[in-house]
Amino acid sequence: MATSSLDVCMYFITSQVLSETIVRVHRKGVSVRVIADAEMADGSGTQIPMLRKHGIPVRMKKSPFLMHHKFLVINKTILISGSTNWTSAAFAGNWDNIIVTSVPALVMPFSQHFSQLWKEFSEMDHKLQV
Repeated sequence: MATSSLDVCMYFITSQVLSETIVRVHRKGVSVRVIADAEMADGSGTQIPMLRKHGIPVRMKKSPFLMHHKFLVINKTILISGSTNWTSAAFAGNWDNIIVTSVPALVMPFSQHFSQLWKEFSEMDHKLQV
């Protein structure tokens, strides 16, 4: 469970259940940051506006290339990564994979990469043309 930080780097977020969970974690005082793909942030069913409405910072980058990551780092000690987008279909029927690990040699590169992207990306308006 996230007690100090939750860094989410996700290509596409449409799952209301997961988004509501992120908001609950944020309300408990956990530092929550989200990086999303700029084009998908304006996609059908996107939860990005809802996350922002609740004060969660979301960053993205206008680019012809995809921000296609699908990982999160909890408390800088746990990594959840795989092929799964945060959509209802992904958790209800798609053939995807997820790995959960607390091995520092695996967690740290993802945590560092998130920090690098956080510096490079900005809190741009999600309604944009890429």
